[in-house]
Amino acid sequence: MNLLPYFAPVENRSAAYADEVIRLIQSQAQGITREALPAYTGAAQTAAGLIQRALMSAEITPSYLAAALHPELLGQIGRDMALNGESVIHKVINSRRTHLTPASTVTVTGGHDPASWMYDVQLPGPSKTVTVRNVIADNILHFRWSVDTREPWRGVGPLQSAALDTRILAELTSALGDEVTTPHGYFIPIPKTGGQSDSVKLLRSDIASAKGSALIVESMADAWQAGTRGQQARDWGAQRFGADPPNGLTTLYQAVNNMVLEAFGISPQLFDQGAQTREAWRVILFGVIRPLANGIQRELSSKFGVPVELRFADLRASDLQGRARAYKSLIDGGMNATTAQRICGFNE
Repeated sequence: MNLLPYFAPVENRSAAYADEVIRLIQSQAQGITREALPAYTGAAQTAAGLIQRALMSAEITPSYLAAALHPELLGQIGRDMALNGESVIHKVINSRRTHLTPASTVTVTGGHDPASWMYDVQLPGPSKTVTVRNVIADNILHFRWSVDTREPWRGVGPLQSAALDTRILAELTSALGDEVTTPHGYFIPIPKTGGQSDSVKLLRSDIASAKGSALIVESMADAWQAGTRGQQARDWGAQRFGADPPNGLTTLYQAVNNMVLEAFGISPQLFDQGAQTREAWRVILFGVIRPLANGIQRELSSKFGVPVELRFADLRASDLQGRARAYKSLIDGGMNATTAQRICGFNE
């Protein structure tokens, strides 16, 4: 999903706005642009994929919304929020059935009150893209990672907030890509002869077809039948050539990669095997997944007119021992069981 980071009220359109539209058209025609590269880095995709899969595991209440808010859609909402800062869904209810369609491009108009906003959305399909204009806010689900108070109609995600770090990571990724795609292979010195002798031709053929097998070749100790006068100080051997990124580049890449993960709220310790892995997961669950789910719940509850809840019982199971210890401590401290169960999340 490629939500426009160019939402702007119609009344504020100007020459600068026109220039921005032209720039956007040009950038889309060129495919993945330099500005878009951060979204395609490993750190961004790792973070977005983790958030996507976590939201796919959510249980929805009321259950009758589960058909429309299926796991794939919830996962896409999370992924779009992570990478683009927002996700816009067009809502249509026909014959008591709810149809939710993600929008590929969006234009927002209106005043300062979000209830007054009007949306033009493009809904992509396999053979055509449908444009729906002047959709009222009640028929749009607009999920945002965070907002800038100067532009509240636009979602702001980690890649936009940590723009400098993500740009550096994209540049480093590109540089490493250039390094590893350089020509590579082996230089293999062969005896110097006056012409192409049968022995040299046979050696060339054997080397080309070796594919990892051992070759028995004639020694260079006698300089290929040149006698002791031309004897070599050392025998010949193969020398590898190819990618050899400097240590400073790879170290900087790893450091910036970790900083981008942390901008998403994801500790790099999650990917280390050790005692800190469980704590890193707990931080992500309560510091990233749960707050995102709370924001999604509020938007769904507002637009559907019923309390909507996303629960993550499967994800919380990984923290069962820690919550059990916390529950015991609360009970021993005099708290009643109902309150302790709620605090420890046993109701999820």
